[in-house]
Amino acid sequence: MNNEALQKLIYLYQDPDIAGKVQFPMHFKAEYADIPPKELSAYFKAYSAYLQKASKFYIDKRDAANQLSADESMKIMEGIKLYAPYDCFLVQIEGSRESEMVDHLLVINTQEDPDGELDDSIAAARFIYHKKWQTWSHDMNVWSITRDKSTDDFSDALKPTEEYFKENKNPKHGAGFGMKAVFPEHLKFVDTDKMWSWANQMIAMYAELNIHLQYPQISRHKDVKGRPNTTIGHRNLKRFTKSEMRQLPIYEHKTLVLDMYDDTEGPSNGGKRSSGTAFHSVRKHIRKYQDGKTTFVRAHFRGSKDVGVISKDYKITGAPNE
Repeated sequence: MNNEALQKLIYLYQDPDIAGKVQFPMHFKAEYADIPPKELSAYFKAYSAYLQKASKFYIDKRDAANQLSADESMKIMEGIKLYAPYDCFLVQIEGSRESEMVDHLLVINTQEDPDGELDDSIAAARFIYHKKWQTWSHDMNVWSITRDKSTDDFSDALKPTEEYFKENKNPKHGAGFGMKAVFPEHLKFVDTDKMWSWANQMIAMYAELNIHLQYPQISRHKDVKGRPNTTIGHRNLKRFTKSEMRQLPIYEHKTLVLDMYDDTEGPSNGGKRSSGTAFHSVRKHIRKYQDGKTTFVRAHFRGSKDVGVISKDYKITGAPNE
């Protein structure tokens, strides 16, 4: 887990330069951007308690080559039910070094279907830490996210208005989502026509957590010990420096990393195809059965070294017969 980013968010309300540290995303209306520091401090202090108490998941995506494709994610989403593992939890996602961002989805409440048929709905807020500038992006809203299986449109159902937006144009395979503001009075801060990207990423983070938890064959889990997820030990800071933040003890959390390649030396398929194909690793990939269920085929090696050797980025590194 990026402890520095998390601690900066937890203690943001104490930062004397809070007005300079909080920025607003593109869909936030400029006329509301001049928020007094005292109001910002009170606002983020309320979130600080949730952040400390939340059960924490860290999704490490720094290996950009070891990720699911968009098509794979969509296929998985078709067949799973989304569960909220806790009533209150935090998902922190750190991408490649080039991204310079650490994303946070804080779920402050969840709602289960009494009949157990529908996906769990969540109420969540998003915070993005920009490592280069040491600033935060947030839209001053908590969004209710509900999966809407009555539409096959995965993208155009994202518009977060007071009523769920359902429109079936340019269909894609998948299940759409509806979003609305938990606090209607905060809806004035944003232009919902401009927040498709913001909303889509919130949904993607919830879905990605579920893929990790429900498909252990492609995910490596590690329980990291640390301070309990409580407010005990929280204190007033004297300085807001990197060294100060790094000295704060890390919280207990679960690290999740996609593993699309194993160190397995699984079966290499024989026959004409292998005899004429360069030796290469085959990443784990989805296999869908006739009954609609999906599974992942384990990583394995295929082909002949006499033809050549292909590395994991699918570039030929050498062919003896050239």
